[in-house]
Amino acid sequence: MKFGITFDPKDKVCIATVKDVMKPLLAAHHDVILESRVPDSPKNFKRSNIKSMKVDFVISIGNSFNVLRTFREFSNSKIPVLSVSTSPTNFLPEITTDVFQSALEKIQSGDYILEEHSRLEIKSEGLEFPLALNEVVITSKKSATIVSYNLFVDDRLIFKDSSDGVIISTPTGSTGYSASAGGPVAFSNSKVFILTPIASLNQNRPIILNDGSTISIKSISSNSGAEIVIDGRFRTNIKSNEIKIKNSIYPARFVRFKEFDKNVLEKLRKRAEITNTLSINGPPSARFVFKVLQYEGTLTQKELIKMTGMSPRTVRSGLSYLIKNSIIGEQKSLRDTRYSVYYIINK
Repeated sequence: MKFGITFDPKDKVCIATVKDVMKPLLAAHHDVILESRVPDSPKNFKRSNIKSMKVDFVISIGNSFNVLRTFREFSNSKIPVLSVSTSPTNFLPEITTDVFQSALEKIQSGDYILEEHSRLEIKSEGLEFPLALNEVVITSKKSATIVSYNLFVDDRLIFKDSSDGVIISTPTGSTGYSASAGGPVAFSNSKVFILTPIASLNQNRPIILNDGSTISIKSISSNSGAEIVIDGRFRTNIKSNEIKIKNSIYPARFVRFKEFDKNVLEKLRKRAEITNTLSINGPPSARFVFKVLQYEGTLTQKELIKMTGMSPRTVRSGLSYLIKNSIIGEQKSLRDTRYSVYYIINK
């Protein structure tokens, strides 16, 4: 078999994990193609950018955002992806390295499931977009600035709104930004999309749509200009007066194993319990920090300040509450031991 491996070459933890994963692959005489060169690997080792990989399986090593990045690069592909986490707190990755050997044996024997997740296709005149696995967000370019738009489903006007923006989420992305904005959580095999206005001035509520629908967002305007954000990473200015979104013919294909199904559901249940507790007792800063860590994965304090837009003092206050209540943990960064990283504790 041929395996491609994607990872962050600047992340020391990823590099170490890549080496751990390569050992059983090479021992089983599989062909391995790396996205980037790994230190101390043979100089003639096969390398290829993600888009050019011609492989049977892709192994995504790292956090949830590396999984999303991998699928963005494979926009028009049905190559299955096995996601290997560098931290047990990441939500999208399926396994950690301690079970990779047994996972590889299951792949070799065909004892696995190919789980297909919906992806969103986005179209707008004069622009090209990657497919979205989690969500598409229409928002203003400047925070705390209202964006106005008209929402159509299958050419039928559903509502007009002025708000902080709107999120169109897949079931996969329903546990992330959409949930933090008040949207419902959907199981990954649900045939739906979730449309969630962000702080709607018109009091418009989240809507669940059949995934065969075509969503059109028209008459988009904001004093600071509007932008589209895909999976929290790809963003660009909106240059057209209309954005069309529909189900892609290229689903994301995850390699799954039966014994891990309950783990995902259990993690979702426990995080929901924590969220409910925070909603009742926690200060707003703690709730916001938790949501960002839930969506982004392990982060430093500096990264949290940048992503939340809150002051250093407010972020420290939120972190202090979460640590005191054993909701998150703190440890030295393996990238740079001068800094600490914060992560959600799986109890």
